[in-house]
Amino acid sequence: MAESHCALSVWLKKLLICACIASSLAAPEIFASNGGFPEWLAGEPDVNRRAARCGVYAWFFEEADIQTAGQASTDSLASMRVINIANKLVDYHLASPANGYSANIRFLVFGRDRGPFHFDFKIGSTELDRIINDGNCD
Repeated sequence: MAESHCALSVWLKKLLICACIASSLAAPEIFASNGGFPEWLAGEPDVNRRAARCGVYAWFFEEADIQTAGQASTDSLASMRVINIANKLVDYHLASPANGYSANIRFLVFGRDRGPFHFDFKIGSTELDRIINDGNCD
């Protein structure tokens, strides 16, 4: 009986995590600096890590970890959201560059001990180009 209860508990936890991932990636509370939803974040989530974007991921995780007490890179849901944001931004920037980008991501990390944590970022086109082209992630 204890084993079936434990298995059910693990299954429910996984189900809850999947539901949270789906809802937060599909309709996250993200606002551009002008208060609207950033155009570059539209579409299906893209949480696939690409080796060529390691510098972009490193920049985003460094910025997010500063604002979330290190939890953005250790929380699986937050990590997927950060990767999605980085991928969407790079794709948009490569297709139609702007002078810069910013967003306010509400509830990036719900917080284990404290929180929730939000994530605000701003990056210029020149800086984004530099980290996209750097490619040195060792």
